[in-house]
Amino acid sequence: MLTGLLYTITIFSSQWMQRLCGRYCRSSWDPFYRFKPFLDAYTGPYKDKYRYWTGLLLIVRLLLVTVFSYTTGTIPIINNYIIVFTAAILIYVLAKEVYRNKIFNRLELFYMVNLGFTALLLALMNKFEVNDAISSTTIMALSISLSMTVFICTVLVHLYNVMKKFCSSKLKFTIPFKFADPLNEEEPLLREVRDITCPLPNEALYPSVVNEREQLIFD
Repeated sequence: MLTGLLYTITIFSSQWMQRLCGRYCRSSWDPFYRFKPFLDAYTGPYKDKYRYWTGLLLIVRLLLVTVFSYTTGTIPIINNYIIVFTAAILIYVLAKEVYRNKIFNRLELFYMVNLGFTALLLALMNKFEVNDAISSTTIMALSISLSMTVFICTVLVHLYNVMKKFCSSKLKFTIPFKFADPLNEEEPLLREVRDITCPLPNEALYPSVVNEREQLIFD
């Protein structure tokens, strides 16, 4: 339990601790500098402002497990309302586009909406005493199916991005340079010199391209 708590706090606070240690600690003494590749695996998909997102989700899960361990035996009806409230807060943050890739942000936003809507339906069914086991099972099955669909879409998007990077890097090695145009092999400055028929007094020795570059150099 203590190890999981330290792990969660480290991931959640890495966004601010890296800045603090980078300012007041040397690189050889900086503990977060050594674990930066490990932390980047969790914070890489997010924008710089929201690198705490994975740690926040872990903290929310720990809090929910702690609360549900008490409320399940005493007042289990309140569990669905807690889930709805938590999902609403996470949806509010996700609406600000936490991920760098907008597709991932929309997928997780859909997942949170599905979770909150399912918990809200179950809470309303308990409130109005609709104790239909078939309806509850259908709602849960539909919610789980949608969650699995979102998970599969997330994996497919990751695979597409990996294959896209692999193909682009492979093309860079196969085509390292641009082929010269055989019909246009002359240097542009030489063509400019040949095209000058009546140069002005100040431009008798230099083409207009060279004169323009001189202005850029000496300005």
